[in-house]
Amino acid sequence: MSPILSTASVQIARTSATVSWFTNVPTQGNVFYDTVPLRSDEATGPRQEPYVSGVSIVDGAGQTTHSITIQNLQPNTTYYFLVRSTDGSGNMSMLWPSTFTTTN
Repeated sequence: MSPILSTASVQIARTSATVSWFTNVPTQGNVFYDTVPLRSDEATGPRQEPYVSGVSIVDGAGQTTHSITIQNLQPNTTYYFLVRSTDGSGNMSMLWPSTFTTTN
């Protein structure tokens, strides 16, 4: 069974953003982000993760509380992001792309 993810919250600053969410089971979390809309392609075989465009930041494995800070962002810029969590058995869930805009 795939992990259940809460809605992600984003704390935004001038050159950084912290994306936080919860899962119902311990997982490893990823945040993908970019200044252009993200693209995701289906996995092509068993135990493969779908491709997601953009830059990926990973947090530690085995957590139910996730918080990933993205550094070195441009001020006053819109970023697209996607959250993904994978449990120890390889079951994965994603929160589809959303956006945030850094401050001036």
